[in-house]
Amino acid sequence: MTSIALIPARADDLSSPPQWLRLGILDSPAEDFSSAVADILVQVTKPIRLQFWGAFWATQSIDSHVRAVGLCSFKTEPNVLGEVEIAYYTFPHREGRGVATAMARELTDRASRHVARIIAHTLPAENASCKVLRRCGYERAGDVIDPEDGLVWRWQRLTCAVV
Repeated sequence: MTSIALIPARADDLSSPPQWLRLGILDSPAEDFSSAVADILVQVTKPIRLQFWGAFWATQSIDSHVRAVGLCSFKTEPNVLGEVEIAYYTFPHREGRGVATAMARELTDRASRHVARIIAHTLPAENASCKVLRRCGYERAGDVIDPEDGLVWRWQRLTCAVV
């Protein structure tokens, strides 16, 4: 199992990134990677909310250095139905190494003590993210229209939390 640590993410993290974040971003061979990460960071930190329900950098120790390997978040605070949505993004050069599963598992574990249902959305086709969610105990719950992404598959995991 891949081991990660989560560090709270802030909208201004890229303006003066700490070494672990610089190392994680500089590892990427893609030229437009930094701007993609910046766009995602703005989206996941846009709604100001309690830090517990915020966004997080996923880090790993690689070659004796801590490096950022992904970015994950609760998309919002829990709603009145007692559900919260998770989202995760593995840096492209770290894909296929269990990082997405580790992020989804960590967010799921944190939320499961506080909400009745945890949801996630994927593109409407079998892909790596579907496998990640299945590994973390999610079941496909149907199709929904997302305002930003259009038709997506909705995934859910019920918890034992009393809300």
